[in-house]
Amino acid sequence: MRDHMVNVKDVIAIPIGRTNSHIAEATTTLYTMKIAVDLGCPNLWLEGDSLNIVNILNNKSSISWSIDATIKEIKYLIQKFEKFVISHTFQEANGVADWIANYAILMGQMVRWTDELTNQVDLK
Repeated sequence: MRDHMVNVKDVIAIPIGRTNSHIAEATTTLYTMKIAVDLGCPNLWLEGDSLNIVNILNNKSSISWSIDATIKEIKYLIQKFEKFVISHTFQEANGVADWIANYAILMGQMVRWTDELTNQVDLK
């Protein structure tokens, strides 16, 4: 998670087990939004490499039954932001997020870096 100046504020890696990309992307979106709400962020702009999830959250596609409950919770959380945007980014441009996801799988547990640590590491 970055602030309006593109400074890294929070990084979280959560292993969610073997699943498909839609469930993984929806789950990641939900966790990110919960953190943003907890941090009191008034605005949130998410980038995701799952065009299907981006389209669902932009009301351009129907919801798969496997992620219905997660999407409903995400849509509830959207109301907590003054401004919410979700846009698509290609997986090739999302290398840091891919590395973080693989790290969570390797560690087998949740790992979180807050701004104290991320300011010491260049994640740009």
